[in-house]
Amino acid sequence: MKRIDLSCIVHESRPSLLARLLRRTQGSLKEFVAPQTAFGYIALVAVGKCQQLRLLDLSLVSQSIELEALFRHIQDLPHLVTLYFPPSSISDGSKLTFNWPPRLKCISLAGGIENSFLTNTCVPSTLHELRIAHCPFVKDSSIKHLLNKASHQLTVLSINYHIPCLGFNAFDKVLIICPHLEKLTIAVDYVSAHLFEEENSPAGHPLRWLNLDSSGNPGVEIKITPDDIFIAVAEERLSELRVVRAGKKLGWGEKSKRMVVDLNELLETRAEEKGETGAGVWIFENDYSGQCEAFKGRWNGFEEEE
Repeated sequence: MKRIDLSCIVHESRPSLLARLLRRTQGSLKEFVAPQTAFGYIALVAVGKCQQLRLLDLSLVSQSIELEALFRHIQDLPHLVTLYFPPSSISDGSKLTFNWPPRLKCISLAGGIENSFLTNTCVPSTLHELRIAHCPFVKDSSIKHLLNKASHQLTVLSINYHIPCLGFNAFDKVLIICPHLEKLTIAVDYVSAHLFEEENSPAGHPLRWLNLDSSGNPGVEIKITPDDIFIAVAEERLSELRVVRAGKKLGWGEKSKRMVVDLNELLETRAEEKGETGAGVWIFENDYSGQCEAFKGRWNGFEEEE
């Protein structure tokens, strides 16, 4: 068995049964998505024996997992490339640095991570995708410290809610900090329209895919409009941008129809000039799981209502 996905399991089960399943498949298992319940310490120990594992997704686990124990059992997995932290991760603060698995390419951070963890961790040299969400204790200064350490290698970045310690414009300079980003997902809670101004959107930036999400908190839906992005593309500062996806909670569908149409046409025109396809603007339903959301509607050929 190469993949076990227990994300749909909602009933209670015994941790020993899950550990037994992992032990029986440890020789061939490459992807494991843990269930919400029944993932205890003995299951974590069993995961550490799965030497062929490439993806470990603990994003649904409700039980508390100590970071010290997590790293102790996964740090030697030779083929692990994708790791989703549990939202219930905790640390007693006694250890500041951890050894990452040697081939990690994608890390999704969540849970009770402390600022010291972000500032002291050594970024894996293989890392190119970083996701941060549902971290109640981290501040923007520690996230920026981590991004600066990884800036030369990150091509995909996601900073999404809920991170209550972040300011309303904490990451307006994210494109300056990460000059090689090709895909950015960010909650408008933590950026403003200044993100797309000349000082923060350098000419020639390689960004091609922009996801704007929202917590739905009052006031955040008016922080960024389609015109803010339109100007940055039209002025050749984000000349490589092809796809813009906006969460439905931004209200673009109701309040900014004409601006959405204009941005969609500009992105399609730029793509056609280079013989590319698939450009445009999409509106999507917010997905609180942090996983990839399904497209809900594309503003392609949309006619503004009279």
